[in-house]
Amino acid sequence: MAETDEIARREAKEHIEAFLQKFLRMPMEMLLPPGYTSVKSMVGAMSAKAGHSMKQTIDSVIEEGKFICGSPATVREKLEEYQSQIGFGHLLTLLQFGTLPADLTRKNMEIYSKEVMPYLRDVTARKAA
Repeated sequence: MAETDEIARREAKEHIEAFLQKFLRMPMEMLLPPGYTSVKSMVGAMSAKAGHSMKQTIDSVIEEGKFICGSPATVREKLEEYQSQIGFGHLLTLLQFGTLPADLTRKNMEIYSKEVMPYLRDVTARKAA
């Protein structure tokens, strides 16, 4: 998160793309070791993972809803939308990812704790009432 959507994307881009393109990559023998799954399970897993071999970017994962990045208002809007859709009660956030340095991680955590978390608590409390 950052002051604006543009700043947030610019600050996150290099680090989320390192996470997606370097840290999530695994050789097939590590992902699906021989003898670990049945042939039927392996075929199912490979077909489910087929789209993941393409290069993912910050734009593609935001568009697919896999990554939320933006201003506090954008993040609040997306989390409220997802909460309405699936009704989660607990949210585990990943506020440090890839190669995000300590200063940006701290900034992310501070903005989230001050400008997003209290809002989500209020929304949840209103819906429960």
